[in-house]
Amino acid sequence: MKKKANLLINETSPYLLKHAYNPIKWHPWSQSALEKAKKKNLPIFLSIGYHACHWCHVMGNECFNDEEIAVELNKAFVPIKVDREERPDIDDIYMASLEAITGQIGWPMNLFLTPEGYPFFAGTNFPKYDSPQRPGFLTVVKSIAKAWETNQKSLIIQGENIISQIKELLREKQPVVPFPFEFLDWSLEALDQNLDSKEGGFGTAPKFPETLKLDLYIEYLNQNPYQRKIKRINNHLETSLTKMAQGGIYDQLAGGFHRYSTDEIWMVPHFEKMLYDNALLARSFFEASQLKNKDFYEKIGKEVCDFVLLEMTHENGGFFSSISADSEGIEGKYFLWDQNEVLQTLGEKDGETFCQIFDIIDPLINWKQLSFKNGSPPHDWFYGKILHLKKDLKKSLLEIKKTKEDFEDWKSKLLERRLKRAPPSKDEKIITSWNSLMCEAMVKAYQITGITKYLKAAQKNNSFIWTNLQTNGRMKTSWKDGKTKNDGNLEDYSFYAKACLELYKVTSDRLYLERAVITVENVLKFFKDPESNIFFLTPVDGESLIFRPKSIADNSIPSGNSILAGVLVRLGHLIKQNHFLVKAKSIFNELSYKSKESPHLFSSLIREHILFESGPKEVILMNGNESLKRFILKGLKPQEYFLTEKNENIPSLKGKPKNRNRKSNSPLLYECTDGVCLSPKRGEKEIREFWERTRLSDSK
Repeated sequence: MKKKANLLINETSPYLLKHAYNPIKWHPWSQSALEKAKKKNLPIFLSIGYHACHWCHVMGNECFNDEEIAVELNKAFVPIKVDREERPDIDDIYMASLEAITGQIGWPMNLFLTPEGYPFFAGTNFPKYDSPQRPGFLTVVKSIAKAWETNQKSLIIQGENIISQIKELLREKQPVVPFPFEFLDWSLEALDQNLDSKEGGFGTAPKFPETLKLDLYIEYLNQNPYQRKIKRINNHLETSLTKMAQGGIYDQLAGGFHRYSTDEIWMVPHFEKMLYDNALLARSFFEASQLKNKDFYEKIGKEVCDFVLLEMTHENGGFFSSISADSEGIEGKYFLWDQNEVLQTLGEKDGETFCQIFDIIDPLINWKQLSFKNGSPPHDWFYGKILHLKKDLKKSLLEIKKTKEDFEDWKSKLLERRLKRAPPSKDEKIITSWNSLMCEAMVKAYQITGITKYLKAAQKNNSFIWTNLQTNGRMKTSWKDGKTKNDGNLEDYSFYAKACLELYKVTSDRLYLERAVITVENVLKFFKDPESNIFFLTPVDGESLIFRPKSIADNSIPSGNSILAGVLVRLGHLIKQNHFLVKAKSIFNELSYKSKESPHLFSSLIREHILFESGPKEVILMNGNESLKRFILKGLKPQEYFLTEKNENIPSLKGKPKNRNRKSNSPLLYECTDGVCLSPKRGEKEIREFWERTRLSDSK
């Protein structure tokens, strides 16, 4: 019997479409669904998840495909399904509600709401049936349906109180005080309390990359204010990046990072690959390559970008959102190996060598005889099946008298074999904010490597967003199959403007500067909170929700307010518009108190404040050829700007001749801060020697 589709069948989100044939009569989030709940006085069952979420699929298979549960939900509720990636505003509101009710966060997120949208009960993943530890979902649904019939008033009051408390926290006035320069020092001291000096990273299992915190280490090493801490900070940064890159959290064959490690040693990951993780990690590895161990970190950054270009890129230039953890119903199956398969692929001698290097010790995985509850094997089962490096690959190859070319040949053969497996599914939504992060990473890849394919990918992506997800400066959040979805949020605007400025840095093309200005002007017009100096996540003319959330603290991606502040600083200096700097300062001061209380939540804001305090240094090259430009770009620090004669009317050079050499076309290199320029270096030989000595020698 053919299943009947519900209303999700008209959506483009792969996550929502996966539930389009559930027996539950799902609605997408819409005014018609909300009005239906009010008209019939029915509570709303709201379920929020995303395509790459393993436990979302588990609950979907166990509960949302169940006829018995569907009967109960359809009878007593208005069921609504939301893709959190399409609606970060709804996700933000109800994640705060979930935390207020349960003290937990995570997906799948399942809440029961009043018809007006106020949450009174919430949880994450539910099994169908009861266990000694927790009630099953069927029991929960029946109990809440009965409670709505018998005790509706108290549930309404409960829901309204929860939202009132959250709104009160958002409105809570904090002292508006100057943002002290010592914040970098304070934040690193706070991070010290939670770092893992042996395995890198922060905290215990599950262990996330925490890239934004590591970026503070990179910033500290670039600023170099206190010599006494340099060695310790450098060691922890190197340990963290190296252990991650050698661990199972990194795809040793195709490149790209999985979402997080389920243990403390980066061995067994949660296998989905998210675009934003790989964007932020690629950028960090490239920036670290300018500090130390250049070849290894640069290699990882390139591999991540190559993976995205090969596996996560739309033909028109957009970047896809994610790759799922599961294939053939088993988490991680696509990425696992046994000795038998490696030896069959590489031959006995090379296969044994490869297994030794990458610690593959399981003789044979008999997939036909395996059965795992929820498709998730126990943690220890993964050992000996996940490719990871016990030590540096280059050293391992030297010890066994093998070359890099040998390894590339092995990798090519294993990848060819892996491609014959059933692959994990992809979410081919193109999200403005995440795309902008990856665009920035591609720019960084070009800056460090000089390889033009990365620049072309960044330019194509930026144009794709501008053409398909923007109209008259107003952004949309996501695109798929030619359709855009939902008003852009603060992160869409802020991250896109930042990507434009990074492209402007390496191309001197005024088009990108103009796009950044248009984008920021729309942020100032539509997102400003009239009662404070910060900005809402949603525009003032957007959909009316139970409250307007704010993107204040970092989570898996930077805070929208933090990146906006940094964009305002850059624009203020680049086009000499002081009102941008004034607005940036007001954001820093507004969040100063919260940052001091919880510096681990404000890493991106602290980094942008350093830029504000010191001002972005302008490195200006006049009359330089393309080879010299790329040489300068390679050593350019993250917070510096590169300008050439393409940049018309450079304010810092006002009154200075473009050439003070005898030879009319000989290059000049200026370093300027706040319009004050040091004496220029003259001639290509002098410029290259100076740049090599001051910017590139430490990274070798």
